[in-house]
Amino acid sequence: MRVKQSASFPYPVLADSTGDYGSKRFQLSLIPQEQIGAGNVFLSGSLALEDESIITLIEAGKARSGLMIHCRDTYLDDFEESKIGEVSLDLAGGIVRGKVYVRGVVVAQQDCIKLQSPAINSEFPEDARLVNAGDLIAMTEELSFEAGLEKLAPMESIFRLRRQDDLGEGVFQLDL
Repeated sequence: MRVKQSASFPYPVLADSTGDYGSKRFQLSLIPQEQIGAGNVFLSGSLALEDESIITLIEAGKARSGLMIHCRDTYLDDFEESKIGEVSLDLAGGIVRGKVYVRGVVVAQQDCIKLQSPAINSEFPEDARLVNAGDLIAMTEELSFEAGLEKLAPMESIFRLRRQDDLGEGVFQLDL
């Protein structure tokens, strides 16, 4: 499932686009490595979460952190659990091809979890700070990369460019 950056939630979500947690951040950095022709992609990087109350929820098993991966070309729409810190994910066997979208998320695992971070914007009343199983608690910016396609395919040109000093600046002349 892809979440639009413009999505709004009735409860606070830690994301750069919401501002619900003030200056707290949740960030994903990834480096895709690919074996072209073999259909193997390996992602390595890190998930960094600055809010201690959400980290406590993850450690208590009340929430899970991971990566949402979406690839339209292969119909892949998956959640891969990943701990906060170093991230490594093997997408071997051609399961991704073309544009691949990846977003870090923290998802509630139980019903009636109360979000208790002191960083939550005071606009949220106490009853709006409850989340249920499956609700997003935090999400990073969505990253994307191209998989399985030759990155620097040779391009041939049918044009030959030459400088002509007798033409004015910004003027082009075509000789067919």
